[in-house]
Amino acid sequence: MRKSCKEDLALKLLNHQQADTSYLENASLILELAKKASGLFKSATHEQKRKLAVTLFSNSTLKDGNVDLKLRTPYDLILESSKSGNWRPRGDLNPCFCRERATS
Repeated sequence: MRKSCKEDLALKLLNHQQADTSYLENASLILELAKKASGLFKSATHEQKRKLAVTLFSNSTLKDGNVDLKLRTPYDLILESSKSGNWRPRGDLNPCFCRERATS
């Protein structure tokens, strides 16, 4: 292997090792917020609830005294995935056949 190629690979490895992990903190904050969502909504002002409704819903209608709410994308997809349990409807972008192969 050429020296410049080895140096390039070493630099790429170093970059991966020093990758930003703030996404883990963000995911943790999102999960914590989701746990508290019900209580936060109950204690919110009418204006805050209205803003949340505008963010989450579109084309809401009133039928027989009931409000029919239509979730906006991506919230509708999140709800559907949580009901079905299928979080990867399009499959894995990087399938590993070794992982999926039965072991004896």
